[in-house]
Amino acid sequence: MHIRNPSDTMRHEEEDGTSVVEGELSPVSKASIHRTTCSDRIDAIEHVHDQNFSMFGRHQVPFGDDLKRDVFDLERSSVPPPPSPTPVSTLKSIQSTKGAVPDEEKDFRMDEDQHHGYTPLGDDQLQDVRNVVPTTDDPTLPCLTFRFWVLSTLFVVFGAAVGQFYFFRSATISLSLFFVILTSYPLGVGLSKIMPRPPPFPPSSDSSFMTKFRYWLNPGPFNVKEHTLLVVTASCGISVAYAIDVISVQILYYKQDIGILASVLLLWTTQCLGYGLAGLLRNWLVYPADMVWWSALPYVQLMSTFHGGQASPNLTRQRLSFFKRALLLVTLYQFIPGFLAPTLNSVALLCLLGGGPSQNIDPLLAQVGSGFNGAGVLAFSFDWNYIGSLGPLITPFWSMLNVIGSTVVFAWIIMPIFYKFTNIWRSQDFVNKGLAFSTLTFDQNLDLYNITRILDPRTNTLVESAYESYSPLYLSPFWAIGYGTAFAALSATLVHVLLFHGKDIVARFNVRNKSESPGSKGEKNDDPYGDDIHMRLMRRYPEVPSWVYMAVFIGMTALSIFIVEFWNLHLQLRWWGVLLAVALAGVFVLPVGIIQAISNQSIGINVVTEFVIGFISPGQPIANILFKTYGYMALSQALNLVSDLKLGVYMKIPPRAMFVGQVYGTMIGAVVNYAIMKMLLISVPDIQRKADGLHVGDEQWNPRYSSIFYAASVIWGMIGPAKFFGEMYRSIYWFFLVGAVTPIPFALLHYKYPKAGFDLIHWPIIFQSTVFIAQNGGNTITTAFIVSLVFMWYIRKYHSRWFYKYNYTLSAALDSGSFLTNFLIYLLFTLPKTINGQGLFVNWALNPNQQFWKSTEYCATADTFT
Repeated sequence: MHIRNPSDTMRHEEEDGTSVVEGELSPVSKASIHRTTCSDRIDAIEHVHDQNFSMFGRHQVPFGDDLKRDVFDLERSSVPPPPSPTPVSTLKSIQSTKGAVPDEEKDFRMDEDQHHGYTPLGDDQLQDVRNVVPTTDDPTLPCLTFRFWVLSTLFVVFGAAVGQFYFFRSATISLSLFFVILTSYPLGVGLSKIMPRPPPFPPSSDSSFMTKFRYWLNPGPFNVKEHTLLVVTASCGISVAYAIDVISVQILYYKQDIGILASVLLLWTTQCLGYGLAGLLRNWLVYPADMVWWSALPYVQLMSTFHGGQASPNLTRQRLSFFKRALLLVTLYQFIPGFLAPTLNSVALLCLLGGGPSQNIDPLLAQVGSGFNGAGVLAFSFDWNYIGSLGPLITPFWSMLNVIGSTVVFAWIIMPIFYKFTNIWRSQDFVNKGLAFSTLTFDQNLDLYNITRILDPRTNTLVESAYESYSPLYLSPFWAIGYGTAFAALSATLVHVLLFHGKDIVARFNVRNKSESPGSKGEKNDDPYGDDIHMRLMRRYPEVPSWVYMAVFIGMTALSIFIVEFWNLHLQLRWWGVLLAVALAGVFVLPVGIIQAISNQSIGINVVTEFVIGFISPGQPIANILFKTYGYMALSQALNLVSDLKLGVYMKIPPRAMFVGQVYGTMIGAVVNYAIMKMLLISVPDIQRKADGLHVGDEQWNPRYSSIFYAASVIWGMIGPAKFFGEMYRSIYWFFLVGAVTPIPFALLHYKYPKAGFDLIHWPIIFQSTVFIAQNGGNTITTAFIVSLVFMWYIRKYHSRWFYKYNYTLSAALDSGSFLTNFLIYLLFTLPKTINGQGLFVNWALNPNQQFWKSTEYCATADTFT
C-alpha cells in the first residue's frame, strides 16, 4: 500500500500571495540539481491550470502522475529538506514555528514495501483526508471560552429537551448537528461583537486576573476551535440517552419507579462507561492515519468553509457560495417528496409495471418490489432523507459495494427464490399475508403476537401455562435468517479483524502510548508506523493521561455494580451481569471500531447481548434490557467518542478540552432527558393511558419507543431465546460457525494474491447488510448506489479537483437542507394538525389516500397487506 504524508501534497497560499507547497523543494534547492526543468515544469503547469485550488496537491493534476511520482522519489532521496515557510505565516501554521514539525519529517513518505497499517483500498482513500483536512494549526486559538460554555449549554439543554419531548410523540423531531453548526455560527460571531473588547494581546501567566477574565469573555473573533468543540459537546448531549428506555419501560409497563438518584446514576454510568474504553483505544482507533472515520469529513470541510482553514480566501468563498446555493436548493426541493408528492419517497417500478394501483397485483411481486414493506427491487427514492441514510457521499465505494451487493444478492435474489419455491418456516403463509419481509413477531395465526395474553397482569411475569396454550413465537423467514446473519456478522468480525489487522494490532501494543508523553513539541517518536501530519501537529498539546481514562472506566463500572446491587429488587441484574456486559463490549469494541473507522459501516452487538443474558437469566425482563443497555452502550458510546476524538485531531482541538466538552455535554444532556421525561409522565396522563391500551384524548402522545423496548424485554427476557429459537429456528445457531469460517479462504487468497482485491470482499459488512432493508428501507438501495457510483467512484476518479473541492460540502448541504425542510414541514403543517385537527394535506396522484392504499407507492394494496 502506498502512503504519502499529507505534507507532500498539501499547498496553501501565504498572505502575501505567494504559493507555498509544504514539504516541497525551494527554488534554490531545485536549481542545484539536474532535475530542475522537469520539476519546475510540473509546478508551472499545475499553477497555470488552476491557481485557486490551493488545497490540492500535485497528484490532482490530471496528467503526468507517473512522471511526478518519479520526481517525488528523486527529490526525496537527493534533496535536503526545505526551509520553513515565510515568517508572515508564523501564527497561521505550526510548521513555521520553532519546535513544530521537524523539517526532515515534512517530506515523509512510505513506499509500498513499508507497512503503515492495513486498510482495504481500491485506491488510496487517504487522499481524501489529505485534501479535506487542514494541515495547519494556530495553537493560540482558545477553546473553553465564555462563548463556548454559553452556547454549548444552550444547545445541549435545548436539544436534549426537544428530543425527549418528542420521544413520547408520534411525530418525532430531533436536532441535527448540522443545525447546531449553522445556528451556532452567527450566535458565536454575534457574541464576539457585543461582548467587551478583548485585550490587545493574549494574557501571559503574569497577567492580572481581570486581563485573563476579559480574554476569557471575548478572546477575539469566534474561531474554528470554539465552534468545533461546541458541536462535539452538543453531539454528546442532544440525543435521548439509551437508558431512558429502561426507566420509561419500568414506569409505564412494570409500574416501578427507582427514583431520581438511581435514574440519574443509571443514565450517567451507561452514557460514560464508554469514555474509558474510548480513551484506552486511542492508540489503535484515533492515532493511526488509516483510521479515517469518514463521517467526520463533512463536518471538517463545513467548519473549514465557515472559518477559512488552510484554504485560500478565494477557495473558501467559492465553497461557502456553493454551500449556500446547495442548501437553499435542497431545502426547497425537499418540500416536494416531503410534503407535496410523498410518492417520490419510493417509486416502486416493479409494482407499477406489475399492476400498479390495481387490486390484482401478485402478493409476492408487491412485496419484492415495495420499497417500504419489501425488498425494494427496482424501487427508487428521490428523498434525501432516505438516500442519505446510507451516506453515499462519504462512504468509500468499496464499502458501499459490499453493502449494496449483500442486499441485492440476499433480498433481491435469494429470498424471492426462497419464497417462490419453498414452504420452509411457513414461507407461503407469510407471503399470502403480505408479511414476507416483516420484522415483527407473530402467533400461530400470523397475527401480531399479543404479549398481554402470556403475562400476569398484577406482577408482569410470564405465565407458562398461558404461553403453552396460546402460541410460540413466529418470525418471517427473512427476519429469521436475518438473526442468523447478525450472529454471523459478529463471529466474522472477530475472525476478519484477526486475519487482516492482527499484525497491526499487536504491533501497536509495542508502540509507546502517546498519552504518556504530552506536549512532546512535535519531535520524532519511537512509533515505527509514524504519525501523519495531523498527529504531529497534535502532539504539542498535552494529552489526557491513560490513567484518567482507566479511572473513569473502573469508576463507572464500580458505580454500575453499586446501582444494580443497591436497587436489585427493581433492576434484577446482578454484579456479574455488569461485568459480563462490559466484557462483551470490551471484546468487540476494537474490531468493530476498526471496521467502522475504515468503512463507515457499524456492526451492532445488541442482538448478542439480548441473546447471552436471555440464556443465562430467563424470566428477568428488566435484567435483560439493562444488560443490553450496558453492553451495547459501552461499545456504542466508546465508538462515538472515538469518532469525536478523531474529529478533534482533524480540527486540532486540544485533547483535554475535548475531554471536558464530551463529559460536560453527556452529563447535562442526561439530566435534562430525565427531567423532561418525569415532567411529561406527571403532567400528560395520555402517555400512561396509551401504554395501558386505553383511549386517549390526543393520539399524538404515544410511547412507541418504550413499547418496542417493552416487547423486547418480554420476548428476550421473559420468554427467552431458548423458547424463542426453539425447535423451529434451532438451525440459526449454525450461522455463528458460518461467520467464523467465511473470511478464512479470502484471507488466504489475499495473502497469495495481494493485488487481486480479495481484501475488498468484507464479510462482516456483507453479513450485517443482508437485512439492510429492515433498518433503512428497500427504497434507498438503487438510488444510493447510483449516487455513490457517480460521486465516490466516477467524479472522485475522473474529476478529483471538483470532488475534493465540493463533495463533502455538498454532503453537508444535503443533510442540512433535509433537516431544515423536515423542521419547517413540522412547524407549518404537522403541528397545526396535531393542535386543531386540521392540516393542509391534499390527495392526488403523487399523494394517494393512504387509508385505502396503505402506502404512497401503490404497492401495498388493501387486499394484499393487512
